[in-house]
Amino acid sequence: MRKPIPNKDKEKKKIKIERRTGNHYSYYVDANGILKGRWGGHKKCDYGNGHELYYDRYRSYIPIDESGFFYNIFDCRKYDAVLLIDGGIYICEKNNKIGLIDSNENILINCVYESITTYKLSDLICLVKSKTGSFIYNVTDKKASKEYKELVLCYLKHNVLGDYIYYRNKNKRRFGVLDKKGNEILPDIYYLNRSTNQLHYIYDNYHYTVSIKGGLYYGIIPIHEFDNCFRVGTKDGCFYITEKNGKYGLLTNYIKLKVASEPFFDKIILDKSGKSLFENGYHKISKGDLLWKWGTVVFIIAKKGKKYWLFNGYNGTCLLDNCDLIIFIEKRRYSEYSKEPYIDFYKNGKHGFITSGGFIIYEDDYDEITFTRGGFIYITKDGKHGIITHLGSELIPCEYDFIDIIDQNYILVKKGDNVEKINLSEVSKSDTSIQNEEQHYSKYNDSYAQKVMGYSDEDIDSVLDGDPDAYWNID
Repeated sequence: MRKPIPNKDKEKKKIKIERRTGNHYSYYVDANGILKGRWGGHKKCDYGNGHELYYDRYRSYIPIDESGFFYNIFDCRKYDAVLLIDGGIYICEKNNKIGLIDSNENILINCVYESITTYKLSDLICLVKSKTGSFIYNVTDKKASKEYKELVLCYLKHNVLGDYIYYRNKNKRRFGVLDKKGNEILPDIYYLNRSTNQLHYIYDNYHYTVSIKGGLYYGIIPIHEFDNCFRVGTKDGCFYITEKNGKYGLLTNYIKLKVASEPFFDKIILDKSGKSLFENGYHKISKGDLLWKWGTVVFIIAKKGKKYWLFNGYNGTCLLDNCDLIIFIEKRRYSEYSKEPYIDFYKNGKHGFITSGGFIIYEDDYDEITFTRGGFIYITKDGKHGIITHLGSELIPCEYDFIDIIDQNYILVKKGDNVEKINLSEVSKSDTSIQNEEQHYSKYNDSYAQKVMGYSDEDIDSVLDGDPDAYWNID
């Protein structure tokens, strides 16, 4: 406790401060014997004949001298309690109402409010509560925000306070974001998960967590560029949907503004599918029929007017544009030989497919196309049968008279009178076109993209065009 500074400008008359035994409360009375207030607890000050009284509302000791002055400055006949909070700023209480004053008794906040809670961010701020709502008072700037129905502090990891406050307007359930000065930086379009202190945006009946760090969505996307932005997927494998003036755009996690960066589309279409298209988990929440959804989405469908686009959210490329229709075909869960998911599209009168590996097949290329489990596509042309992989490589040449599925690993093939049993797993292992390329980590080992984010030389060459500084969270 800081030792109070005597105030010689005030006329001081000694008042009685006594300890009432049995109830552990200390009282003070004025010179006429009139009871003026009550605090819990009592202990002797380390100066003069004063006391340190326990201020129950704020669970803190405050000094009062034998003349009845808090901190040797504030007269207890004027205030029921005064508590130093920081740098010459004091909370004052009178008739169960709270205000804010400085060491010269200049009124910063009138003593008419229900409560004041102070927080030391980069600025000292107060959350002030009235009977009708709450507002922010920035002590550093001496400015107050407008009143809101509710204010909630934003916490970072390990219970560290962030520089933002969530707000909720009257007659609304959704929250927005204020900065420490009380300026609205995000509109009230988010739901607040009170158990995790995180904002969630609902898009197409799914919840997506939204965070703000340093004036940036997720610490990387400037908030002033878009009205809204939410991340689909995990931190290291995801894409971002942006919104501005009612239109939607896309950002990849690799290169800033590479994919449909300026919001252009009427809708971004997300759908459940298999692992090759998504790496997702699904979990029902208790209220309503909404699902929590997370994972890595590779293919993204966007729509503008009556036309459709298809993007690869991993590397930022546009696979199809101005299509008449694009839809996800999800894998069959309960079929013995489940289909792998794929994309079905129509463009300029042509019908085609994109496999889970990004390979484009047009219906006119073959007499029959069948998608099966394991990423294999059975094809028929001119009466002959074969198999290609989801990456487009030929696994079984299209030269057999007959192909029969034994199980998910084995097939029987017939050419003329010769019948052969083939293990598809062994054939696919020998196919170098579907094996993973060896990755190297030396060419760009001093870059943020490689040193911190772990991208290989091959990733930077192919995705970042050989420029590691293209990664948008560069040091």
